[in-house]
Amino acid sequence: MRFARTVSHNWWESGNSDYLRVSERGYQGADNCPNVISTTDHSLESSDTCHICAVSSHFCASDTDVRRIGILGGTFDPPHLGHLLIAHQVRVKLDLHEVWFVVANDPWQKSDHRTISPAGDRLAMTELAVAWANRELRSPEALVASAVELELGGPSYMVVTLEHLRGSIPDADWVVIVGSDVAAGLDTWHRADDLRSIARFAVVERPGSSPEQPPPERFTWEPVATRGLEVSSTELRRRLAGGADVGLLMPPAVIDLAVSR
Repeated sequence: MRFARTVSHNWWESGNSDYLRVSERGYQGADNCPNVISTTDHSLESSDTCHICAVSSHFCASDTDVRRIGILGGTFDPPHLGHLLIAHQVRVKLDLHEVWFVVANDPWQKSDHRTISPAGDRLAMTELAVAWANRELRSPEALVASAVELELGGPSYMVVTLEHLRGSIPDADWVVIVGSDVAAGLDTWHRADDLRSIARFAVVERPGSSPEQPPPERFTWEPVATRGLEVSSTELRRRLAGGADVGLLMPPAVIDLAVSR
């Protein structure tokens, strides 16, 4: 029997006790929940949660054998603590077994506008970042750095990646994690109609942030409130290039690799 997530009291989890200290409200975890709730009906409100397992109703399931995996795709140029904190919170709130950091091989929506660091370098930094986070969480499989899009090659499209992953691990329940700032543009993504038919999305919302437009119609999605760090990869690249201190915004090993390359 798998109990609620074990929560360590690391500094980067401080201030998030309402999300992380779930054991105080008698949380038993979705694995012990007898309820079967539809994962496709978005008529449910975001506040609807299973009264037994306290997991969002869109993602609650009674099948204990289902491997629930979040996909956090990105350029990760470089990865930082904001990425790690969001991935961890979404994993806990949606009771995911793990969250995969899927490093884009060729981020087609960005590569035409700026120089992108080599994919191998970005993957190496992401591997260091998730290894550091897993040590801090004392959970070696919580976060995973995935090279799937590098292996597929060419421009990185979520619909192609998801089709590949669904074929490789057909019994898994895949959830695509996106920020509320990009959710409204999902219909501009490659093969949007196909993506709409196969993907479920967790849309990350930060308290205090400006309201964003919801995803387009007929996309299956669930809002997930998180507390994040106000940090961007763009700002970190600028600071690193100028030799400025990035403080505690990146794991130390990631900083060392970014500076060396």
